Amino acid sequence: MASIYPTPEAWEYFMKHKDDIRGVIEDYCPSPQMQSMAGPSQMDQRYTLADFDAAVESKDTSTLCSIMNDAWLRAPESRNVYSVPGFTQMCNLLDCTVDGFFGDEEEPAT
Repeated sequence: MASIYPTPEAWEYFMKHKDDIRGVIEDYCPSPQMQSMAGPSQMDQRYTLADFDAAVESKDTSTLCSIMNDAWLRAPESRNVYSVPGFTQMCNLLDCTVDGFFGDEEEPAT
């Protein structure tokens, strides 16, 4: 799969809200301990906070999308979840409300 590079504006938006979004990931993606206790059939996702941090470091928006989507799928089906810091911003990135997060499949010129 080709890497996808965000526009500078979209990456700036993500970085502004990164810590809150990381909190959402921490709350709704299972930790390795939860995965081992639940077993692979119940918690088969492999994402950890280390994966999130590595994806941020490399600006890997494909992986970030997968991680954020996993957290979104595991979040409670309640409007109250939108009051969780970072949840709305994460959703804005996932539904392309913030243009350019998924950018192009070509690395920008430096």
